Amino acid sequence: MVCYDDKANLIAAKIEQVRESTRGSAEFRAKRITSLESDLADRRKRNQTSAFDAASMNARLGNFARAAELLTVAAQSPDLAEQVEKLREQLVQVPRRQ
Repeated sequence: MVCYDDKANLIAAKIEQVRESTRGSAEFRAKRITSLESDLADRRKRNQTSAFDAASMNARLGNFARAAELLTVAAQSPDLAEQVEKLREQLVQVPRRQ
């Protein structure tokens, strides 16, 4: 999860660097930015998926506070919305059972 986040931050910085650059043609810079934005979206999605996996693991191990923290990151992915909501519901119910 951390590695994907670090890489995403580097890519975001590179996007800004390309936007501010005057080197190369405008067409080349636009294509480069599009490519970097695609890579950035992929890294963020992987980060969010990793966060959900870690949240699930922490929930199974009984570390509910950490699981809830990780779900905050995972919830940023629309693809994971249903899974995140189900796990959140389970986390709310756990203390009541004990």
